[in-house]
Amino acid sequence: MPDSTIILTTFRRPELLRRAIRSILGQSHKDFHLVVCDNGSGDSTGEVVRAFQAADPRVQLFQRPENISPHDNVSDAIARVETPFFTICADDDFLFPWHLATLLPVLQADEDLAYAFGSFLYVNLDGEISNLAPGHWPLGRSEAGEAALNTIRHGHVAWQAALFRTKLIQESVGGPTQSVGLIGDVDFLLKLGTLFPVHACPEVVAVHSCHAQQGGAKYDIRETGGFARMYRRLGHMPCGDVSRRSMFLEILRHWLAQLLCSFALSSSKVPSSRELAQTSRHLLASLGAPLAGGRFLLAALMRCLMTRQALWPIRRQAAREAAWLARHGVQHIRPPEVANHVRAEARRLARQALT
Repeated sequence: MPDSTIILTTFRRPELLRRAIRSILGQSHKDFHLVVCDNGSGDSTGEVVRAFQAADPRVQLFQRPENISPHDNVSDAIARVETPFFTICADDDFLFPWHLATLLPVLQADEDLAYAFGSFLYVNLDGEISNLAPGHWPLGRSEAGEAALNTIRHGHVAWQAALFRTKLIQESVGGPTQSVGLIGDVDFLLKLGTLFPVHACPEVVAVHSCHAQQGGAKYDIRETGGFARMYRRLGHMPCGDVSRRSMFLEILRHWLAQLLCSFALSSSKVPSSRELAQTSRHLLASLGAPLAGGRFLLAALMRCLMTRQALWPIRRQAAREAAWLARHGVQHIRPPEVANHVRAEARRLARQALT
């Protein structure tokens, strides 16, 4: 039986799907299954996959009769994995040829690891690189608890840049949950980092595509309820190091507050007074951030009074949160210039979607 499964999730992107499949089948390590999970596309997606199946028996297709949430689609796929290891790739992302060959030996050498990961690039559909992530993670093994702290301090790992140990994931967290909203992938990784050690590798192994239709582009201030649920759950998870857990939750609280400030300020329209008040309530009651909550409440009042400078309190809070995070070593991205050695390969694979 193959040692790894690559879960490829897709929904109505047949052209980008071709690129993702090509990058996966181009792996230098050949012993894997590719399972394409079509989330009820109802278009030519099946035809695209069957064309690859005809030439490569490693390709499998699972088609849902109707669309479900993206995180539920991933969780169901994880539950059906039968190989010792797996990774997850979305149809608009892709893997470098050395992905499995880099990460697999690390997991095979250390049976305690929940996952091993490398860096990943942010690249647009024309192949232009904008950022390299995660930030300055300490290389090598991070112990349970420390791994969660590193995740929130230096940035979460894109699924496609990691290789997971199937048994640990299936028996512990199961998979991402839609109950916390779009941030379910971060919640999934933080739970794993709380429970198990992980391993950071220096190689750049995958690409995260940036475009207007991606899931991350849908983040807005309405995600505040999901943030609050995630924070509460993580606060109640078991942890042997109380001081490390305290620092983790403090950084997480400031990071979530900063995200909410950013969503409010970057929205194409000014959030309603109701949305701002709701965010204030979650910041006060669930996240324990009274200053941020108070400023959102003030912004709600000013918005209700039709004041032009309604978001001014939130701008002040955003600057405050950014300064606090910087003082505590939170660095989620690195200059993309450090990935010069993979620029040509990133552009080549990115442009496969255009040919």
